[in-house]
Amino acid sequence: MQQRTSHLQVSSLFLLTALAGIAMFSSAWNSFIQGKEKMLLSLGFLVLFLIGLLAIYFRFLRHTSFGDKNNPENLSASTEPVADHPQPPKPEFAKTREASSDLLRAAFSKSDFGSIGERILKNLAHEFEIVQGVFFILNAQTGKYSFAAAYACTFESPPPDFIGGEGLTGQAIINQKIMTITNLPDSYCRVVSGLGKGKARFLYIIPLVHEKIPLGVIEITCFREIEESGMSLLNQLVREGGLKLSALISHETK
Repeated sequence: MQQRTSHLQVSSLFLLTALAGIAMFSSAWNSFIQGKEKMLLSLGFLVLFLIGLLAIYFRFLRHTSFGDKNNPENLSASTEPVADHPQPPKPEFAKTREASSDLLRAAFSKSDFGSIGERILKNLAHEFEIVQGVFFILNAQTGKYSFAAAYACTFESPPPDFIGGEGLTGQAIINQKIMTITNLPDSYCRVVSGLGKGKARFLYIIPLVHEKIPLGVIEITCFREIEESGMSLLNQLVREGGLKLSALISHETK
């Protein structure tokens, strides 16, 4: 509305100046007919009005061009394309959940627990450079946890079955939380854990829990302590791994 009013004002001024210029031209012509004494004065006024006329005309053109640029309908034609806004960063929880899915990648492409355990242990080795690892699965009939897979371990005989509360591994199952053991002695043996003797200094026992039921448990040893971000990843693995195992067990029992 304001732009239309401004255009009307400029147009009116332009018309008045044009009429004034015509009037001055008529006056100059009459002066020329009546005598030369007023002709120079009339011509001077005529020149001034013509200059004013041209000034208003160019101002009108500039004002019209400026108005067109500010017209929302013409913005797409007069401005450069606006770059797409970057996607907001994912929340930290979403990042952790996505990374935990990487630890389970391809693990459940087969239905046997041995293949599942081997794949998870390999993924953990790739992520954390573990030294050794073992995977136990709950036997629903006996209520015991049985050895299912190993990584970089050589056993004279497979680790024996155990129940919740028995040894460090059984205690982690009862607590349903990751247990961390630091500064492992050289005399560390499978009586304490199923991994047997090892030179690594850090032991992590990771239960896989779904609806407060530990369905499996993973033990890994490392040369270096896992950082806080890595522990967040393992804690997510506790839930995601338990959920996957629960879905597989439910499918097999149908």
